[in-house]
Amino acid sequence: MATYLRNDKQIQNDYSRNINGISFTEECNDLMRTSSMTKILTEAEFSKISKSVTLKSQYLFSYLGQIIGEINFKSFLYEWVNTHQHQLSRYEDFRQAILVRFNVDIDPILRKVYSETSQPAFEIEDVQKYEIMDGDRKRYQVLLQVKNSGSSDGVLETKFNSKENSDEDYYAKVNEEVEEEAPGKLSVIKQGETKLLGFVLDEKPNTLTINTLISRNIPSVINLSMGTLPKREGGLLFDGERVVEPEKDLPHYEVIIDNEDPGFSSFSPIKPTMLKAFIDSRKDVEQKYYGEWDGSYASWLPTTGSDFYGSVIRSAHFTRSGSGEKMATWTPAFKEEGFYDIYIYMRGKNQNTWMGRGGENNQYDYHYIIHNSDGTDNIKYNISKAEPGWNYLGSYYFNKTGGSVSLTDKCDLWTVYADAVKWVKQ
Repeated sequence: MATYLRNDKQIQNDYSRNINGISFTEECNDLMRTSSMTKILTEAEFSKISKSVTLKSQYLFSYLGQIIGEINFKSFLYEWVNTHQHQLSRYEDFRQAILVRFNVDIDPILRKVYSETSQPAFEIEDVQKYEIMDGDRKRYQVLLQVKNSGSSDGVLETKFNSKENSDEDYYAKVNEEVEEEAPGKLSVIKQGETKLLGFVLDEKPNTLTINTLISRNIPSVINLSMGTLPKREGGLLFDGERVVEPEKDLPHYEVIIDNEDPGFSSFSPIKPTMLKAFIDSRKDVEQKYYGEWDGSYASWLPTTGSDFYGSVIRSAHFTRSGSGEKMATWTPAFKEEGFYDIYIYMRGKNQNTWMGRGGENNQYDYHYIIHNSDGTDNIKYNISKAEPGWNYLGSYYFNKTGGSVSLTDKCDLWTVYADAVKWVKQ
C-alpha cells in the first residue's frame, strides 16, 4: 500500500545493465517467472526479496486502481490509513471495507497475483507522434499501440519528459535527490489484448518512458526518444485508450531480421586475450547478455537497452571498433524477388557517445557491405544525424535466395552496434 501511495523522489539510475546486460529489476522478474513468492520470501537474498515485494505491490495496487477507479481507490486508501494509524488491522477487515465501498472482492485477485508465475509481454507495435495546431494553440499528439502477447494481464505506466538531457544530469551525484516527477498514466492491458493509447500534450515531449512493472520485457522500463515530431494539419485529437483489432496484413511485403533471429550472424577473427579467456572459463553459467561497459575487442556480444529494436526483448550486438575485420551479417529469405528499400535500426543521436569537448560536432560513419543481385556495394553511412529508429540505407534488387547486408567494426567511435535490418518491397 505504501509503495503505491508514496511519491518518492527519484534517485540515481540503476547501472546494473551496463555491467550485466540486464537490470536488477529484470533479474527479479526472471526470478518471479521461475519461483513462487513463497519460495522467494524463504530462500532468496534480501535485496531480491525487497525488490520482488515492491514489484508485486506496484502491480497489485495499480491493477486494483484501474478496476475500481484510481482516484476513488487512492482516496479510500488514504482514508483507511488515516483511520487505522498505530493499530493492528486484519486483512479481512480491509477486504470487507473494499467490498462494501466498491462491490469488488480483492481476495481472488490478490491470491492470483501472489501465487502466479505467469507474466505479461508487451509489444510496442506502433508509435505515432506529430505536432498539430488546435485552434490557435500548438499541441502534440502521441499515439501508442501496445499488444500483450504474454500469459497474464499486465499494467503499463506511461510518462513523458519534456526536458532535454544535459551534462549536469549525466554527472548527477550518487543518490542526489531531484525534483519530484509527475505521476504517470496507468493502463491495464489484458492477456491477448491490443490497446491504442492516446496522449495530447501541451509541451513538446523529448522522451517517453514505459514502465511495464512485472513483465517478460527487457528492458522492463523502456525509454523512447521522441526525435523530430512532424507537423500535421487538422484531424481529431485522441486522449484516452481503447481496445483495437491488430492489423493482420501489412500494406506491403517486408522482411525484418533482428540480431535475435536465425538470419543474423557475426564473425570475429580476433582471439580474446589469455586473461579474458581464463575469466570466461571460470563462469558457472553461460551469460546471455553483456553490459556495454564490457567493451569486448575480440568479438560481438549481445546487450539490451531501450534504444534497440525488438518486440519483447530489445537487444543488439556490440563490439569495440576496429579495422574492419569483425563483421555482423543479416541474411534474408524472400518470398518475392524484386527491388527492396533497405532500412537499418539505429540508436540515432544516442549513438554519439561522449568524445570529449566539441565531440558532438564530429561526423561518424558505419561501413556497410550490401550483397545484391547486381553485385556488391560498399556504403559509408553517416550516423551522426540519424534519427532513433529506422533509417534508409538504399534500394537494391534481390533474388529470392542470395543477398545480405553486413556491418564491419570500422568506425571512429569507441563502439559499433549491430541491431536490425528491414527490407521493404517497392
